[in-house]
Amino acid sequence: MADAESMATNVDYDVHFRKQQKQSKTSEKNQTKTKSLPIPQEKKFVKKVVIVTESTEGIGFSIAERLAKEGADVVITSCKKETITRAVERLEAQDFNVFGVFCNVCDTQQRKELIRSTVEQYGKIDVIISNTAVNLCTNTMMRTAEPFLDKLWENNFKDHLLLLKDAEPHLKERSSIVFVSTVAPDPQNTLMGVYDTTKAVVIGLTEALAKEFKNKPPYIRVNSVISGFGEKEHVIAGFKQKEEEKEQASGLTKLFSVSHPFIPISSVKLRNKPTQKKQTKSPDVGSSTDVAERTLFLASDDARNISGETHVLPGWITSRF
Repeated sequence: MADAESMATNVDYDVHFRKQQKQSKTSEKNQTKTKSLPIPQEKKFVKKVVIVTESTEGIGFSIAERLAKEGADVVITSCKKETITRAVERLEAQDFNVFGVFCNVCDTQQRKELIRSTVEQYGKIDVIISNTAVNLCTNTMMRTAEPFLDKLWENNFKDHLLLLKDAEPHLKERSSIVFVSTVAPDPQNTLMGVYDTTKAVVIGLTEALAKEFKNKPPYIRVNSVISGFGEKEHVIAGFKQKEEEKEQASGLTKLFSVSHPFIPISSVKLRNKPTQKKQTKSPDVGSSTDVAERTLFLASDDARNISGETHVLPGWITSRF
């Protein structure tokens, strides 16, 4: 039979053990209730300077806004002065760092002024998103007059290249270039043949420049995004022609028996697409948001090993080149 001292020791130990168990359960319960804080995501474009041409509306604005959210110093441009102030105010209202420049990239002096103003403002250029283009609603390829051919070639190919040539001396190590192009609104429309062809040239431009920059400083990466239709929005949509655009086109339209309006891509507004049955694709596929996300990826360090690639986002139609 245990003595009194031994029994008292066992009782004290039992009380201490139960107290420890209770404290342990309470601690575990509190830990279960405590929510872990999300790990902050590092912004991808902090201290990077990005030029986005024709970026006050539509796709260009979506790209500029997305880059600004990632910490970029964004230079937005437009050939329409009235849209620049509105776009700058929208972005500054979100506490983004943005700089607006009036620029028609078809104009040599305005293009050079864009580069000069950007370097003067920020001291460098890290990324260029070349989103400039026009769409001339022409006739069939065999009936398209030479002025239309020249204008489409100039805007859908030549201006992309000339902008890069002007910017190259100011680009930093491992800078990134992304060309933004499009597919035709209607793949069955034979009146868009010249437009489609000049747009497809961007693929060759991307591959050729990527090879050229691969083995020489500053080792610039060059990629492109080609957009089409979206589930909710048309990237290319119905056109609303302004009076100044009609005047600009008047000289060319007389060449044909039907009207062929001059339509800058920057003036294209996104609109709801016609209702379609049995849609199964993501509602964002091919929309301006989706194009912005893909452009962001290709311009970022996440794609540091990608160059010479063309990403096609046709949306809810089958698009091929």
